[in-house]
Amino acid sequence: MGKSHKRDREEEDPEARELRREAKKAEKMAKVLGYSNDINPFGDSNLLQPFVWGKKKEKDKYEKKEVAVDNTRKRTELIGEIEKVRKRRSDRENEMAEIERLRDEEQRLREAAQYDDWQRKEEEFILEQTKQRSKIRLVENRETPIDVIAKNILLVEAAKLAAASTKPEDNKDLNLLELEGELRNPIEIVYDLSVDELKQLKTDVTAYLDLEVSKAGTYQSFWRSLLTVVTIEVQKRTSETPISVHDSIASDVEDLLKGKSVQELDALESDIEKSLREGRGADVEYW
Repeated sequence: MGKSHKRDREEEDPEARELRREAKKAEKMAKVLGYSNDINPFGDSNLLQPFVWGKKKEKDKYEKKEVAVDNTRKRTELIGEIEKVRKRRSDRENEMAEIERLRDEEQRLREAAQYDDWQRKEEEFILEQTKQRSKIRLVENRETPIDVIAKNILLVEAAKLAAASTKPEDNKDLNLLELEGELRNPIEIVYDLSVDELKQLKTDVTAYLDLEVSKAGTYQSFWRSLLTVVTIEVQKRTSETPISVHDSIASDVEDLLKGKSVQELDALESDIEKSLREGRGADVEYW
């Protein structure tokens, strides 16, 4: 019983505990004075009941409610501020991550551009060596078919370089200028070659064409036309079935190109392209 009473007192709220204490004090004082609820000079039947100031109690309740509402509002505002701080931090982290990504992408593109530039220069160097090897072989009288075909072009370039140079002794192509020009038509040289020599010539002509294209050179049309002739000749020599170009057509092409200068070949190419574009009764397969 005692434990139950003690537990009840522990569970009572502060307000009930205060009322209980006030009632106990009032009861003790009434006993000292000999008063009771029934017998007292005040005619108060609630004398032994603790005094409760109703308005104060009501005011306290209202104030407690206001405090609770205010605390709830402040807590809500605090949570809102915390969420704003978290969002700003998250936005900042995302922004920094995007900046870092863009920086990495820029670096990657820069490195890729540098690599592409390095690769392009390396390819140009390798292609340029094709021309340099031709010059060396020509000077040493051990030329190959590609050297003979390229000889006149190399002589023209060497002459231009010598004319523009203020120090002729620095011109590495001086020995080349001592050689005589090649009088044979490139087509005739092609037709005199074996199949293996034609295949090697095709590789060499492709290298010269690539070099001209990379440098936007003047002789692109020449090398492109020669590559076409060599390719057809290789097909004729190696194909088990007749190729699409008839012998008579090949003969016509040979007659058309024979003896023409680079400028004349360029003009011919322009006329052919113009005719094909305008559709002036041209045989597309033939051209």
